[in-house]
Amino acid sequence: MPHPLRPDRRLAEVQLRDDSLATSGSRAQSFVHEGRRYSHILDPRTGRPAEGLLSVTVVAPTALLADALSTAVFVMGPDRTAEYAAAHPEVGVLLIEPSRQAGGFAVTTHNLDEDRIRWLG
Repeated sequence: MPHPLRPDRRLAEVQLRDDSLATSGSRAQSFVHEGRRYSHILDPRTGRPAEGLLSVTVVAPTALLADALSTAVFVMGPDRTAEYAAAHPEVGVLLIEPSRQAGGFAVTTHNLDEDRIRWLG
């Protein structure tokens, strides 16, 4: 899984068990307008770039579902994602949000056992 703020580094490795993984984020494909970075992922409710997350990684039973959900979760944000994950235990989610803490980001996981994630730093 790519590091959300340092493109030359990886943040973690996720062990897959008969499932697929997809990541969506704003780091690689974004644009800067008037000093502010915007994501290429658009919120269909507003037509504007989605905001609030740096990246989302989804582990799902199929690659199609993981890819679709990683983009949808990026748009939904943390609260709606928590609701979705509670109703869909077969889907694992790792959210990376900007933070003022050391490192510049905070990580939240849903339905991903810690033994499946190896943090690299």
